[in-house]
Amino acid sequence: MGTRNFQIFVVRYVGDIVRGNSVVIAVCMNEIAGGDNPFLGCEHTRGWGELEALFPDADIDLLKRWCEALRNDFCSPDTNPLVQEALKNCSTNIDVSVSRITLDATDDPGGEMKKLFHAYSRSR
Repeated sequence: MGTRNFQIFVVRYVGDIVRGNSVVIAVCMNEIAGGDNPFLGCEHTRGWGELEALFPDADIDLLKRWCEALRNDFCSPDTNPLVQEALKNCSTNIDVSVSRITLDATDDPGGEMKKLFHAYSRSR
């Protein structure tokens, strides 16, 4: 049994930069040095009502399309490196923090990513 290393991108919509009020809208995870078929996953919010209630000026339709495109492009081996670089350089109302996690080889990375998304979504 071994371990697998992952990089995690927590994507927040920052509606009030001065106060730092934000809502997690996506968590993306990719396997580092995963060989020929590394894990690539992205979970994004379905609870747009909360974001809209907190930030009535937010363009929810644009954010929905952006998150869907993020999920599609992040999960594609062809576009993933470009998306990772773009996430590291986000500006305006999107804040991205990057961290790493190590999982046992027997762990389900998709399940762990969903747990992380729910944990980050609940903490503000």
